[in-house]
Amino acid sequence: MTLLTNPLSLKMAILLLSSGFAFVMALVLIRSLRRSLDAETSLPQAAASAEMMAAIHSYMKQRLSDMAPDAKQPNQTIGRFSADKSKAEAASSHS
Repeated sequence: MTLLTNPLSLKMAILLLSSGFAFVMALVLIRSLRRSLDAETSLPQAAASAEMMAAIHSYMKQRLSDMAPDAKQPNQTIGRFSADKSKAEAASSHS
């Protein structure tokens, strides 16, 4: 009983109780905040992934159309041997 009458130990006990209460309240607040953020982000995630897939699809379609040879130039090829191929076709047509 002498500890509770000592002003220094009384202050330390009050500090211990108040810091413990603050710690528990912070845990409760963090958990509730995490749950509310998870609930917010889980619903639009499907819509965002659909938009992302549409963007990736259009990007890949554009890249593939850029890589394809133009219809205006039938002798154009993709690769480093395009000049050799056109020379070989010209030589074979003359023979």
